[in-house]
Amino acid sequence: MFLLMSLFFFGTSEACVGRSQPNWNDYEYSRFSSVVIAQVVSSRFSEQFTTFERGQSQAPEHIIQILITSKIKGELTGTIEIKSSGCFVPLPKLGATGLFFIYKNSNRAIPIYESEGEIATDWFEHVKAS
Repeated sequence: MFLLMSLFFFGTSEACVGRSQPNWNDYEYSRFSSVVIAQVVSSRFSEQFTTFERGQSQAPEHIIQILITSKIKGELTGTIEIKSSGCFVPLPKLGATGLFFIYKNSNRAIPIYESEGEIATDWFEHVKAS
């Protein structure tokens, strides 16, 4: 229903059309400094909005503190703070476990939470097989 309303009010070029996630074709990790499995310690909205799709769609930015439990790529350890936003990216619950793709030279990340069902299962299997 939300997607239909977005299309009606904003048109197809301005509406989010799917869940923000890393691109399967681009999976060499070249855009990410770190890929980690972590647990959410805290989450809040910032006052910032992130603009997507050539400046046409906006989403609120989440500030998430995570406790890293496993490293797939990179040298991050302990508890870190990241920023996340994107089309249909769910707000995490405290204690939620996720896979976090953290961009180079930034604290921005794309999270995939275990609670997201099939999308999470696919990503966790893909990353562990790499």
